Amino acid sequence: MYKLTGRAELKERERWLAEGIDCTEDGKWTERSNGIYNAVSDLVLYYAAELLDRPELLEPVRRNLRMMAYLIHPGGDVVTDYSGRQDFGRKSDLSGYFLILKLMEEHDRDPLFAAMAGLAGEALAQPGMLPNNALIGYLRYPELRRRQVEPGPLPDRYKMIINGSFPRERYLQAMEAAGHGGRIYHSRLHPDFGAPVARQREGKTSVTVMAEANSFFALWHGEVRLLGVQIGTSFGPGFVKFQTLERRGQGYRLRAEELKVTMAPYRPGICLPR
Repeated sequence: MYKLTGRAELKERERWLAEGIDCTEDGKWTERSNGIYNAVSDLVLYYAAELLDRPELLEPVRRNLRMMAYLIHPGGDVVTDYSGRQDFGRKSDLSGYFLILKLMEEHDRDPLFAAMAGLAGEALAQPGMLPNNALIGYLRYPELRRRQVEPGPLPDRYKMIINGSFPRERYLQAMEAAGHGGRIYHSRLHPDFGAPVARQREGKTSVTVMAEANSFFALWHGEVRLLGVQIGTSFGPGFVKFQTLERRGQGYRLRAEELKVTMAPYRPGICLPR
C-alpha cells in the first residue's frame, strides 16, 4: 500500500522490524522449517526490502538460501528431520523456494541460486500456494522467464555444523528475563533456536545429526530412509532432546541434562489424602 499510495504513515508500519530478524548467522530461522516457512520468510522479506527500500533485509534471505544448499538430500528432497512445524519428517522438495530463488538469482547474479532455482523448477508440480506462487511471480516479474545466470555446481560432498558458533547459552539465559515466566499463549517457547545441526553428504549418502529434536540421527542412502534414533526415559521427561552438539574426531558428541522430580516413598502408618 505504501508503494501504491506513497503515504508515509503506511511505511511507518515497518516498526515491527524493530523486534529484530530471527535468523542466525548461518541462516537458520526460529521455526527450523526447511519444508515450509523458510521460503515464506525469505519471500516476504524480499518484498519488504523491495517495497520499503530496505536492501539490508536481503542479507538474512541470502544466508538462509545458501544454508539450504547443504540441506538437500540426493534426489532433491530437503531435510525436514528437525522442523518445529508441520513439515517435520515429511517428504518435501525445493519447489516452494522456486520464486525466491529466481528473484535472488536475478538480483545477485549468483550461480548457486541459479543452480538451486533449476532444481526447484524441476520439482514444480503446480504453481504453489501464496505467497510462493510461481505463476503469479512470473506475471509480476516477467524478467524471471529468461535465464539470468549460468548455474554453478551444487555441493554434494561436505561435512559441516550449522549454528556451530551461535551463542546459544546467552540466548537461553535471556529467555528467563523476558517476563513470560515460561508460559506463552498461542505459541511456544523456542529453546531450539540456534541449536546446532551437523550435515554430511557423500554422493548418495546424506546424514543429519540434530540437537533439540526428538530424533537425533537421520540417514538417507539411495532408497533407504532412517529417522527415529531416539533416547527416552521411563515416565517424564520421555524423549530426551540433546542440548549441545560438538564435533569429536570423525564423529559428534551430544549432551543433554534433564531434571526428574520423584515423589516421596510411601511409609506405612502415614495417612495419605484421597
